[in-house]
Amino acid sequence: MATSMVAVRDGIRLATDIHLPDGAGPFPVILERTPYGRHLPSRSEITAADPNPVSRAELAAYFTAHGYAVVFQDTRGRYGSQGRFVKYLSDGEDGFDTCAWLVAQPWCDGRICTMGLSYAAHTQAALGCLDPPGVIAQVLDCGGFANAWRSGIRQSGAFELKQATWALKNALVSPEAEADPVMRAALAGEDVRDWFTRMPWKPGHSPLRHHPDYEAYLLDQWAHGADDATWHQLGLRAEDWHERYSRADCVHMSSWWDPYPLTATANYTGLKQRGQQRLILGPWTHGDRSERVFGDVDFGPDAPLDSWAGDWHAYRRRFFDHVVKGTPLDEPAVRVFVMGGGSGRRRGISITAAAG
Repeated sequence: MATSMVAVRDGIRLATDIHLPDGAGPFPVILERTPYGRHLPSRSEITAADPNPVSRAELAAYFTAHGYAVVFQDTRGRYGSQGRFVKYLSDGEDGFDTCAWLVAQPWCDGRICTMGLSYAAHTQAALGCLDPPGVIAQVLDCGGFANAWRSGIRQSGAFELKQATWALKNALVSPEAEADPVMRAALAGEDVRDWFTRMPWKPGHSPLRHHPDYEAYLLDQWAHGADDATWHQLGLRAEDWHERYSRADCVHMSSWWDPYPLTATANYTGLKQRGQQRLILGPWTHGDRSERVFGDVDFGPDAPLDSWAGDWHAYRRRFFDHVVKGTPLDEPAVRVFVMGGGSGRRRGISITAAAG
């Protein structure tokens, strides 16, 4: 594994880990851009057989063994990357520039596949809107804002308060807080429950007041309740870009208890004139595709994705192999776990597979 600091158009450098297969290459590339630490395991990299997330090195080794270079990158202003973090709004141009850098590397064969959960799906859709060089496949897992005002940051205009808790939690592990023990201690001392009784928040009067950058982006999103120009910025509304989007083949995945089923379905339908589109909707909560019990409901043995896909690692490899190598993919274009057809005994019902 090697680490490069990849320069983007404004000179900011992004920390990028590169895992190469054995051999001379060049290789197709799998790219994941994340704000959660390029070196830290993603909680979603689990299977039904092993509920413990694999490390980044283990995940990379799985794909490099099948002939792919694997690249993990910290988004702007997070962990090892330079720059000021403003949630969601720099990922389109930074992602485009990263793809342009990748296709220029001697170990890249000019073909890029992207993957990632949640925010790492938002980064994919953002770069996809700009149709970057090399991108031929995307797996957008529970994210990729089709319309963040309708679903994702707001729900038809109602602001999701998880954005506030996310901001506080992630400000705590920001490079600025890591470098400033006083800032970190002040953030850690805030009681966000108490703050929800002390409305309205404003600059200097919020649990984020110790980290002005995180406070500023949060309050800006919160202040724009109307569906105005704010919500048409690159990174927040892929549906504005569907006619110009990358022609990559895409998998759009979400679930009924996830924030993003409207995103997945809107991008699936909106991009059907671009590349080949696939849609997966399950009965899971956010990123928990290998489980079958949620709350007090057991959705049955057909609920986990693993029941038909083998596991998530294998499914993505088969999809990438199909796009990159032309290997057959004997899968319907749409898989939907249909709710409401059970016996009434709080039990799951079957997955319906349909061509699309």
